[in-house]
Amino acid sequence: MACTLIARYSITAPILLAAVLLGCVQSVMAEALQDPTRPPTATSLPPGDSAAPLASGPQLQSIRIGGLRPSAIISGQRVSLGERYEGAQVVEISENQVVLKGSSGIQTLALFPAIGKSAVMRRQVVGHQPSRRSQ
Repeated sequence: MACTLIARYSITAPILLAAVLLGCVQSVMAEALQDPTRPPTATSLPPGDSAAPLASGPQLQSIRIGGLRPSAIISGQRVSLGERYEGAQVVEISENQVVLKGSSGIQTLALFPAIGKSAVMRRQVVGHQPSRRSQ
């Protein structure tokens, strides 16, 4: 009977120990994972990381053109054409920008400030003639 108990515990103990260690490893690995859909914040960046600087001043977040009156959301505040935002009047709302006119002058807020339009130049292949349609 004593041999049966020793044999049973000698097989069970390593399995139990392996299960405990596997649980510890999984919990350590789970702490290292981050949500890939979570937007980055200044506090979540590692020290010394040279990410894009946080923008200061009013931020254009959304533009609504359709409907009776065009409107925009600037730094969380909804404004319509002709209304005021922090002392400046909204004088223009277009597809991708809002123009504010205030005592300090005219300020243009772009919805996508880092994106600019540029002309695309196409090269003509030497010896290639454009096709002509017969009439």
